Order: sequence, then structure tokens, then C-alpha cells
Amino acid sequence: MTPKNKLVVPIALAAIALTGCTTSPRMLESVTWTPCDASRPGARCDVNVVASSTGRYRCDIGRFDVVPEYTEFRGGRPVNVRFSLPEGLQFCSADGPALKSGSLSGSYGQVYESFGADKDDGSRASFDATKSCRSFWIWNWGNVGAGTEHEYLIRFRDRDGRQCTIDPFFKNG
Repeated sequence: MTPKNKLVVPIALAAIALTGCTTSPRMLESVTWTPCDASRPGARCDVNVVASSTGRYRCDIGRFDVVPEYTEFRGGRPVNVRFSLPEGLQFCSADGPALKSGSLSGSYGQVYESFGADKDDGSRASFDATKSCRSFWIWNWGNVGAGTEHEYLIRFRDRDGRQCTIDPFFKNG
């Protein structure tokens, strides 16, 4: 590698840092998918954002892991997905999970309901869509197309309003 070529990687990384982008894990062929049984009607799979000093995802408000990071819905039926956050973090206004625009192929109709919830069971104190912040987020996921993989992101914020975005994965089965 010539001295000129040795500068390419550090310059590219500096450009990413200066634009405010963060690096995050990407899909790999060798990942281990965590199964979630979606075979029975009303099945629920939990996705938990966990604060961790060594977390794989990093933003201005901390480091986080997603447990499970790679979720495979098994059973071929629609499933309720409940997203939870650590104490002190919340889903507000335009926050919550969302399919990434680059993974929309085959994603049409996967999320057929998406809403913030006040309680672990997905219930809401009211159906007021303008309520500012909620502790949980619920997706009703279609689980259509066995083997299709979906990259999504989770947006949330702290009580000071600083936002964080992380991006784990789903796989239908």
C-alpha cells in the first residue's frame, strides 16, 4: 500500500465523524438469529434496548445493546413485537421503530399497526395520538415471506430531548 492509499481509510472515517454519522453493526452472514415463536395467535416477541458501557450502539446519550439484536420470527403467523427502553428513556412524537428505507423490498404490509404504549402489555391510557412520550412501542408484524430479512431502526430520546437511533434486524420465518 502506498503512503497515499494509507490516508484513504482515516480520511473516510474522519469524514463520517464530521458529518455526525455513527457507525453501527451491519448484517453479516454468520450472525446468530434468536428465534421467537410466532406460531400461536396473539404471540408476542420482546425487543429490549439495554444500556451498557460496552454496548454495540453508540449515540450522544449513551451506549446500548439490543436484546435480541437479530430476531427471527418462527411459525409463519403475524406477531406482536414489544419494544422497551431503559429507565429514563422514552419514545416521543416521531420516535419508535421504523423500517429502514433501503430494506423496503418485501417489507410492504409487514408493519400493519405501530403505536406507543404506556404499559408493558401494550395498553394505552388513551388513544391520544399527540401524547408526547410513552414507555413502550408496539408493532403488529405481518411475518410474511419466510426467510426475508428486514433492517430497521429504533429512535428514542432521554428526558432532556436528546435523540438516539440504533439499527438491529428482523427475519421472517
